[in-house]
Amino acid sequence: MHQLYLESMEYTDHKFEPERKPANVVWSDETKLQSITVTMPADRNIHNKIFGGYLMRLALELAYAEAQLFTRRIPQVWAIDDISFRKPVPIGCLLELTAQVTFSPGTDGGTFEVAVEIEVIDPETRAKETANVFNLTFKSPEGVAAPRIIPRTYADLIKYVEANRRYEQHKNRFTLPREFIVD
Repeated sequence: MHQLYLESMEYTDHKFEPERKPANVVWSDETKLQSITVTMPADRNIHNKIFGGYLMRLALELAYAEAQLFTRRIPQVWAIDDISFRKPVPIGCLLELTAQVTFSPGTDGGTFEVAVEIEVIDPETRAKETANVFNLTFKSPEGVAAPRIIPRTYADLIKYVEANRRYEQHKNRFTLPREFIVD
């Protein structure tokens, strides 16, 4: 963590000097993509809450869009982390989805991590509560190096460390069926 902090300090804007960050390095907070969705009764489950598969689809679509913007090419979904739903999502609320690249070593044709946080917004109070966080691993196309991610804030540093741990733990295993993975 300290080494990442020192490296980020090298790249930060010094008052009268231009930013010295290499072209293949991206600040993690610059990789955020957001969307808002209104939950509808058509997407409910038998408990009159929003169906989990619908939330998974929204998260996958936003993560895929962020991964494509990040690599500027069409990425492959390489793995999806285990999913456990933290909080039921009521019908009629607003969902704010935020996708962010949380870890990328910056290797050619390498994999990188994208997290999607789903927050439920109460329309009356505007209060937000996290319903779930989805973690997905994408692979950039061969010959295309995904940029390296450097965290700028402490919160992004924590996300980076957690994503790096997940990456190291799962880099040789896949949670998708083999028929979905192109070798």
